Amino acid sequence: MDYEIRKMEPFEVAGMQRSFTSVDGANFRDIPKFWEEVNEDGSYEKMMTQAGGDGPASRGCLGICFDPDGGGTEFDYMIGMTPGSEADLSGLTARTVPERTWAVFYGDEPLPDGIQKIWKAIYAEWFPATEYEHAGGPEIESYFQKADGSGVAYEVWIPVKKG
Repeated sequence: MDYEIRKMEPFEVAGMQRSFTSVDGANFRDIPKFWEEVNEDGSYEKMMTQAGGDGPASRGCLGICFDPDGGGTEFDYMIGMTPGSEADLSGLTARTVPERTWAVFYGDEPLPDGIQKIWKAIYAEWFPATEYEHAGGPEIESYFQKADGSGVAYEVWIPVKKG
């Protein structure tokens, strides 16, 4: 798998957040439904007008897995952005993503299958084949327009440390 290692200072995020489970692959069904809801009710569009700042979301939208329970099954997932300095965050959950070193994986296959394939490969193939281990903390999906304007591309950010 192609990846890049990046170090990032802490940054702020804000968005719509819900709790999910990965039991029986429920997250692979329920998170895409959450995205549909946020798109249909206008929340996504409103958030994108508030986006700015630095971090992986400076060019698009984020999906963030917070509070993974140490390899367990429960986590919070946020659809959000890095807010600009004048952002109105009313109705949104605001959180700080801590400083981390990240393994960043790029993809541009159709959603949601393309990004789900990356997630599965990271844990089934990449971690076992590298000297890296999960460093704890949030896992990030960054969605943005392809440079040529032909559709959506994405990155998966995993906090890592050398084992």
